[in-house]
Amino acid sequence: MKTFFPDILTGAAARWRLISSGAAGFVLVVSVSFALRAYLGVVGRQIHHPDEIFQTIEQAHRFVFGFGILPWEYHEGIRWLGTPLLLTPPFLAAAALGQGPEFYIPVLRVLLAAFSLLPAVLFFRIAREQFGDGKAAVAAVLPLFWHENLYFSTITLSDSIAAVPFAMAAMLPLTFRPETGNRRIAAFAFLCALTFAMRFHLAPALAFVFIVALISLTPAQRKVLIVASAACALALAALDLVFGAYPFRHIYLNFSRNIFDGVAATFGTEPWYFYPVMIWNNAGLAMLLVIAVLITAIRWQWRLVLPALIVIGCFSLIGHKEYRFTYPATLLLSFAAAWSVLELQARYRANDRRKLVSPILVVAALVLVVIAVNLPRYRTLLTEREDNIATASLAASHREDICGLAWISNGGDIFFSGGYAYFHRDVPFEAFKPLAFGESAANRFNYALAHPLYALVLSGAYTIDTCWSLGHSAPVCLLRRPGGCRG
Repeated sequence: MKTFFPDILTGAAARWRLISSGAAGFVLVVSVSFALRAYLGVVGRQIHHPDEIFQTIEQAHRFVFGFGILPWEYHEGIRWLGTPLLLTPPFLAAAALGQGPEFYIPVLRVLLAAFSLLPAVLFFRIAREQFGDGKAAVAAVLPLFWHENLYFSTITLSDSIAAVPFAMAAMLPLTFRPETGNRRIAAFAFLCALTFAMRFHLAPALAFVFIVALISLTPAQRKVLIVASAACALALAALDLVFGAYPFRHIYLNFSRNIFDGVAATFGTEPWYFYPVMIWNNAGLAMLLVIAVLITAIRWQWRLVLPALIVIGCFSLIGHKEYRFTYPATLLLSFAAAWSVLELQARYRANDRRKLVSPILVVAALVLVVIAVNLPRYRTLLTEREDNIATASLAASHREDICGLAWISNGGDIFFSGGYAYFHRDVPFEAFKPLAFGESAANRFNYALAHPLYALVLSGAYTIDTCWSLGHSAPVCLLRRPGGCRG
């Protein structure tokens, strides 16, 4: 018994000595990246799109707590229920502990921050075999700290969540060898199936990844992949039946409503060059450097670049465009750029006979140059705080006398509020335009959320409780009317 703890410490020290300095450096880099992502998630962010709430966390909240707003997509069944179900653990923990949004929102964001690191771990495991631990760790800095990867790491959009298995599905076949075991091949099939279920719009790029991987396998391995893929498809079909829908209903209905009925076009359309312009606007000079790196090393990592270009190309053919749709391509391109940097340093090392500069310094220099040109965007990331509307909704949930909450905005649309995911009180919550919010409506809600200008219009019946006007999102005030709810 006396030697128990010394033996543990000795064993741990022996295992640590087996870890190379490069691997230890990667652990450090990943830890710093996780800390930064978790910090960004906990301090909050501006909510740029209603789907961040109503397509994911609002439905997870509804599943666990039994009340929430049901958008038309889920009412008609054109969204896969599996995505919000995967997000329910923090809500289940909150329900068990008697907690609310102050608990499940930051916990969910921290979990997503950890989830977003999985492609980087896979990248390091692949790159270290060919280039060594040190250079692989330094190259991983580029995707780990690419500003868009940081931004999307804690966002609850299906695009940003599906980007993780998509990037891993594209990278995993780089490890396939004749001796590759069945479990790795089955894992690849699972990643493809999960990506497809979350965001089936990535199907063309997934098909390319799948076919290239299939060709690279031996006949016996191909059988394993086909059987594993069929098993995953059957599992997804069975899950849809559990949800009360026929298999893959959301895919058929999505095509029917958005392509044939043209529903997506009603939300606005953009020209074909929208995505290249937005990529330039968000990456700027860094994108020129990335493109130059990718072109010079395209013969080595085309299996990463082409799926990303397929994503951008396919979404460019659709009239309704939003920049978030192509984030899976952005994530994959960042890893392709990191791999290209490693290939370039290997070419430098082979040609530089005098070895004047260490190859690892070449990798570090290329990575730092790409990141440095985006410093203004990092400042924007670090100065964001929780959305004013989300903060106001959370504050309203703490008012003990609240019996109804009105959301008053020019659009009169409940989907531009914080939803019950932030409000978290099982009382009426409805949206109104200012002129439509008369005395009969006011009687039903003793609290209201409104822009400060609308707050002045309602000052006869309501008094301002608190206002939030941080510069990163629209200002909003919480208004209170005495007397409770009538009628």
